[in-house]
Amino acid sequence: MTAMRRARRWAFVLIGMAIVGGIAYYVVDSKDYLDSQNQAEAARASVREGMTFAEAGQVIRGAWRHSLCAYNVSKLSGQSKDFSEHLFYLGSHNLEHTGLVLVRTEVMGGEEIVTAVSGEETYRLPLYQNCPDIGSGSP
Repeated sequence: MTAMRRARRWAFVLIGMAIVGGIAYYVVDSKDYLDSQNQAEAARASVREGMTFAEAGQVIRGAWRHSLCAYNVSKLSGQSKDFSEHLFYLGSHNLEHTGLVLVRTEVMGGEEIVTAVSGEETYRLPLYQNCPDIGSGSP
């Protein structure tokens, strides 16, 4: 076998290893993202409007971070309305992959009640930059 053939063979082996390595990284990366999104979807399905926030917090136990953004809006009648948005981070600690659950609550009868449950995309975290608990969205 000539040196040229050996060099070609090694080049093919190295290219093959790079391709396999790239595919393996993509599969692991995708699994991390999907696992996080599945956890968030399960949490969203378990939290119901009308629950107290304490009950909702018990349902979303697997969150690795909870961020709070509280608001007070004055109604036209002069009354004020308190509500909050709670972001729960589930699954991966990589913000590109983490699953987010957004729980909106209002204070009713002195208790924080869930009024809406949805998901949020991590690229939208800068929208919450004025909230002290969320900041730039960095953990």
